Amino acid sequence: MARTPSKPSASVENLGIHERIDARRNRQRILRATSRLVREGRIDDLSMDDIASAAGVGIGTVYRRFGDRDGLLRALSEGPLLAFQDALVAGAPPFGPGPPARERLIAFGVRSYGLLSEVGCFISTKDRDGGSWYGHPVYAVQKTYVGQLLVDLLGADTRTEYLVDMLLAPLCPDAFIYQRDVRKMSLEQMTDGWSALATAIVSPAPTMM
Repeated sequence: MARTPSKPSASVENLGIHERIDARRNRQRILRATSRLVREGRIDDLSMDDIASAAGVGIGTVYRRFGDRDGLLRALSEGPLLAFQDALVAGAPPFGPGPPARERLIAFGVRSYGLLSEVGCFISTKDRDGGSWYGHPVYAVQKTYVGQLLVDLLGADTRTEYLVDMLLAPLCPDAFIYQRDVRKMSLEQMTDGWSALATAIVSPAPTMM
C-alpha cells in the first residue's frame, strides 16, 4: 500500500514563513537605504558595498535580490512609472482619455513633473549604459502620447515631430534635477513654465492684417 506523504512539521512550515518575512524585510531595508543615499546626492559614487552597509545586510544579499545598482534603481522607480503609463492609457480625466487634447497636454506636463519629483533621481540618464534619455522606455511612452496630442492639435508633419522632442526636453530627468538642484527652481515654477511653453506651441498663430 502506497504511503501518503507526510505533512511538513509545523517547525519546517514556520521556518519557511520566517524566511519569506526576512526576505521581504531585507528587500525593504535595501530599498530604503538606496533611496536615502541617492537623495543625499551619493549616486555618482554609490557602490553596492555602501548600500549593504547602510541597509545592515550582507553584500551577497544585495546582489541576490537586485543583481546590480541599475536593478536597484529600477526597483525604486518601476511602481510609479507603471502607474504613470497606466494613467496615460486609461486614467481619469484630464490626464487619461476623454478631455480635449489641449487640456490633456497640460495635464501631462503637470503629472510628469510630479513623477520626476518622486523618482527622477532614480532614472537619471547618467546611470544608463550609453547615457541617452532618448533610448529610455519612459521616453518612448511619452513621445507616443504627446505626439498623438500634437497631431490632433496641429496636424501631422515634420514640424510636429520636432515640437514633440522640444516639449519633452524639459521632462528629461537630468534637466529636471539641474533645474531643481542648480537653478533652485520650485516644482510650481517648472510646471508653470512648461505649461506656458505647451500653450504657446499649440496656440493658433496670429493672422496678419
